[in-house]
Amino acid sequence: MKLFRNWNTKEWAVFATACLFISACVFIGCSGNGSKNEEKTAATVSQTGYLNHSHEVHYTGMKSCVSCHQDIYQTYLETGKARSFHLPDPKDQIENFAAKPVYDKFSDLSYTAFWQGNDMYISEFRLQGKDTVHYRAEKIDFVIGSGNQTRSYIFESNGYFYEMPITWYVGKKIWDLSPGYENGANSGFSRTIGQQCLECHNSDNKFVENSVNKFTSVGLGMSCEKCHGPGEAHVKLMQQGSKESIKNSIDYSIVNPAHLPIQLQFDVCRQCHLEGLTVPKMNKKLVDFRPGLPLNSFVDVFIPVQNMSVPAFGFASHAERLQQSPCFIGSGEKLTCNTCHDPHKALKGNSLLFYDEKCQGCHAPEKMVDPHKNVKIAGQNCVTCHMPKSGTTDIPHVSSTDHFIRKKAETEPITVSKNRLVSFKSFTSKENLSETDRSHLLANMLYFEQNEQNPEYLARIVKFQKNLDRDEQIKLAYLRKAAPEPEWNNLTPAQISEPYTAFYLSQLFRNNPENAIAFAQKSTQLAPANLDFRFRLAELYDDFGQKQLAEENYRQVLQMEPGYKMALLNLGFLLSQHGDFKNAIDLTEKAIKADPNYTRAYENRINILLQTGQFPKGLDELSKLIRKFPQNANYKALKSRVEEAMRN
Repeated sequence: MKLFRNWNTKEWAVFATACLFISACVFIGCSGNGSKNEEKTAATVSQTGYLNHSHEVHYTGMKSCVSCHQDIYQTYLETGKARSFHLPDPKDQIENFAAKPVYDKFSDLSYTAFWQGNDMYISEFRLQGKDTVHYRAEKIDFVIGSGNQTRSYIFESNGYFYEMPITWYVGKKIWDLSPGYENGANSGFSRTIGQQCLECHNSDNKFVENSVNKFTSVGLGMSCEKCHGPGEAHVKLMQQGSKESIKNSIDYSIVNPAHLPIQLQFDVCRQCHLEGLTVPKMNKKLVDFRPGLPLNSFVDVFIPVQNMSVPAFGFASHAERLQQSPCFIGSGEKLTCNTCHDPHKALKGNSLLFYDEKCQGCHAPEKMVDPHKNVKIAGQNCVTCHMPKSGTTDIPHVSSTDHFIRKKAETEPITVSKNRLVSFKSFTSKENLSETDRSHLLANMLYFEQNEQNPEYLARIVKFQKNLDRDEQIKLAYLRKAAPEPEWNNLTPAQISEPYTAFYLSQLFRNNPENAIAFAQKSTQLAPANLDFRFRLAELYDDFGQKQLAEENYRQVLQMEPGYKMALLNLGFLLSQHGDFKNAIDLTEKAIKADPNYTRAYENRINILLQTGQFPKGLDELSKLIRKFPQNANYKALKSRVEEAMRN
């Protein structure tokens, strides 16, 4: 895989003037299609004022910014944004590699991190007495997180990206399970890392569309263009020698957020610092957003809320919280993220006095005599009381500053109950979206998929599903495991252009072999790098007796991703049916190594052992399953039959 090493972020560029629009447009559009490109670019400029909002203008990478913005570039390299995605480096160790292993009681697995030469690894193992009965180690390819709060780790397999099971929590200086792995939700080395996740940690990624988690290249850290937009037009303008002529003017070849209206300034930050359910607008994606454009033209972001006395907030909820603050409202919406945070400098260099001075820019000490006359403020500052740190709802062991500034902040622990349904508040739309609005309905669907598989969230949608388009209705039926609508019986694969819609239809028509296979084939044609689509096609061939095609497709999955446990399991079972027990047991062992709690793989191994006459070993394995699942009558019945066969 090619690695683009982002030089890491550019600066608030020198800004050009409107009088340079024409020359810049001509310069940008002169390669290739000439007048056609000029026409598209000019149309974009007339709408937004910024040349780099045109899709004819490309990203150039951080390296192109250094020659003009050396000072800013150097300070930016120290920020969390620039260090948010990087390679493991033995010279950059903040973790304690001598710490005792992390033990997960739910999975009965332990984890530890270690260095071997210049490579960092995370191992997973299971002990039985003093014996190690399972061991797996994966080399870390990337570190995600600046190290200000956490460091998590990613490994890559044939371009497919996965998160590691443990994270280093900086504040407490401990290793523990990665966020979302706790309380029995440990997904081992199989949690996929997708496009939207990486987009808020780095730049210059080349994502394989509809693959879930495959990239042909990735950048290191967030580049300047994340906040300023693509730099090609600006670089060309500077190369023309236009720097002096625009010295005291706004440079419309690139976006400087400082010159944007307040809400568009917030949108630059909110593309990453607004935590919630991101619902794309029709035919739009969050990754299509460019600084200076309204975020709500691309997505609606919904905040899950409950009727709680203590408001919950996530680690990246900064923009949402700040805009609820009386300080923001009272400032006439002039208080922004940049009031306190210079995006080009590291936060760690700021003292408490620095932030006090920011507060006192509006709240002069002489105006605060009365409310503070009985308050002992020695050793404290404004933030201590009015923006206290607290745990977040989504990341354990992390204390984050609550940006909801208020006179008296709650001090009770923040909790979210999954016993009560949440509602959804749109934070990007200017108007209040009704619960029957398409975006609001899709927020319920997303919450069901990503957070809590409570069918009540889908039930909210059903009576208003006509407000969704056909493909969204098909997805709803798939999630509900409902019967397909009668009119869908007339659909053909040729009428479907979205790979996920084709996949959902293949599952909805599982009782119809011809339709199911045809739509599954379509999904793999539209998204050939999607492992799940290829696996489900193989599974359908398997279910409907087309064993040769099933084997071919299982092998294709394993060629793309050798650790795909379900393909290992099913191919192993298929080979055992053909009498190829040697390869069947090898594949089954690999499935168990991929997931040491994969019950079906243990069942398959027992079957292979019994079929090959290895009764004592098979019985021993079966006894282990019975101890783990004592209520399973099938295991006990099988054990009785095997024991009887051995006696006879």
